[in-house]
Amino acid sequence: MWIGLCLAFGAGAMVCADDEVDVAPTGAAAPGLAILTPAGVEILRDGVVSAIPQTAGYDALAWDSGRERLVLAGQGGLHQVSLDGSVFGILTIGWPLINAPDVSPAGDRLVFVGSRDGVGSKMHVMDAKGGDPRSLTEGYEPAWTADGTGILFERDDELGARLARYDLATGRVTPVHEDRAATTGATLAPATDDTGARIAYVADGHITVETRADGQVRTYDVGGHPTFSPDGTLLAYIRAAAEGASAVVVVDLATGDETVVRTVDAIDLVFVD
Repeated sequence: MWIGLCLAFGAGAMVCADDEVDVAPTGAAAPGLAILTPAGVEILRDGVVSAIPQTAGYDALAWDSGRERLVLAGQGGLHQVSLDGSVFGILTIGWPLINAPDVSPAGDRLVFVGSRDGVGSKMHVMDAKGGDPRSLTEGYEPAWTADGTGILFERDDELGARLARYDLATGRVTPVHEDRAATTGATLAPATDDTGARIAYVADGHITVETRADGQVRTYDVGGHPTFSPDGTLLAYIRAAAEGASAVVVVDLATGDETVVRTVDAIDLVFVD
């Protein structure tokens, strides 16, 4: 449900919450990275960094490739912004706790973790254009499966954190790894590539990439917030660096080569196309 508000944003741009915000495609370009920092969102593409104005104070972000917009979580709701900062909109407000948005593969739905009363951490699903969110179950760090029928998420119980799958048709929750015990204190932060061939998560502090067909697992450095490129050939994550800064690392999944592409106080990141 759009909220009856209008916002001035960027260089004289104004968007009303009852306006549908669809940003027109601007042509093919090499995938870039949107990096959320305390100062706001910056876009890193081909070694060039550009800042999106007035995006400070958010906690997480996601990419909606169909509408060419970022979805930002924080400041009491979910907001959307175009990469050039000229278009801004409100998806929902009134959420004192809100985090971890992710856009479905079809681009029609959003999942996020939030609470209207500031208590608990339930996952919710809503229309990508705004609407009344539907509550799912307690969980953290949701990520859509490649086919859009389920959501991978971190489920905590008395044994610790484990990776689980929520089936949207039935509401059934099943563990992703039947034979793997929970890791106490782990932040799983799952991510799926667009083909469903791989999932990435954080286990025992390390970035872990698993090939679903054969269960092959490859472990990388200590880090968080893994995200796949749109074609599934690259993985980016945030790695702790010296003196409290963070390094944004990109992994070539074919070779395993890791490259530090940016050193910045990163909060979250996502590939953009």
